[in-house]
Amino acid sequence: MTRARVEIDIDGLQQSLLSQIESNIKDTTEEYASDLYNRLDDPGSYGPRSGRDYFIMGRTHRASAAGEPPAVLTGELRDSIDTHYETEGHKISGYAYSSDEKALWMELGTGERYTTTGRYTGRIEPRPAWRTIFMENMAKYSELMTQPLEW
Repeated sequence: MTRARVEIDIDGLQQSLLSQIESNIKDTTEEYASDLYNRLDDPGSYGPRSGRDYFIMGRTHRASAAGEPPAVLTGELRDSIDTHYETEGHKISGYAYSSDEKALWMELGTGERYTTTGRYTGRIEPRPAWRTIFMENMAKYSELMTQPLEW
């Protein structure tokens, strides 16, 4: 009798596939963070700014208008963009985030704001960047996420 035996190391295969999926998630997350950083770093990538001009920090600064990505003054917001990855069991996730609370203010806007002494300081209209970048590049991120896995 002749017979052929086929063996598959399921544990090894599973680990290999998980590593490849994790790599796809990292690549996609890093690309998104890079796209966001570059958009904030290069005001011309969005088009001409239409916000007000201010003389501040020894130079003229053109602020962003509502609806435009935030203009860079000090770079703190732009430089606060980072990524994080985690694996819990069979769940792998990655995300880009900002440690600067102004990121949320800029993206979603604020309601009316007051100082601790009660003085009205206005409101911030949304200056979206995070959602805009994601939607503009959805096809690219989908392609990165679905890179073929090698068996």
